[in-house]
Amino acid sequence: MEPKNSIRDEYRKVISPKEMLEIITERGQDKKNTWTEAAYRQNDAEPGPKNLVRCRIDGKHCVGHGVGTWDLITGDFS
Repeated sequence: MEPKNSIRDEYRKVISPKEMLEIITERGQDKKNTWTEAAYRQNDAEPGPKNLVRCRIDGKHCVGHGVGTWDLITGDFS
């Protein structure tokens, strides 16, 4: 990474590439997910690991699930 570049979280705190990777791959929550089947359908979602919700694979927007808590999404990330 170039010295003038940085990664910032949603609170503008600078984080390292290692921290960013952990945020993406190791995230989760202790509280059990309470989504209903109707909520999953409405959001094109399904239950995910670690009490998270993940995208339903549709072959267009979500083309797969990563190993862990991330999905394979087409398009750009910002």
